[in-house]
Amino acid sequence: MFTKALEALSNLYWPLLPEAIIGDFLRNRRRGDGDLLSDVVNSVTGANTNTFFVPLDGRWDGRSIKKLLKNNGIPMGSWSTYDGQLFFHVHRDDAPRANALMKSAGVDLL
Repeated sequence: MFTKALEALSNLYWPLLPEAIIGDFLRNRRRGDGDLLSDVVNSVTGANTNTFFVPLDGRWDGRSIKKLLKNNGIPMGSWSTYDGQLFFHVHRDDAPRANALMKSAGVDLL
């Protein structure tokens, strides 16, 4: 059990954690809901994000997708590659809009 917990913690991209916690906290304050503890837990576990997958051999790379989303007011969380796929996180409130935007731009989503 300890090994599984340690393995799960090793999958987090720790340098982005403070940014994610503060961003979620400020987002919830603007909406007037949530509390600090739930913001921290959701940020650490990724419960408040959706993950998108894109093939690495496609026409779109991480920087291009990040630029597309950022230009439309959608912050993109950490991104990485695994098994021939690029994956990245978007806040769950922005996910439907990000999905529609990427589909209309021709991003090959898996």
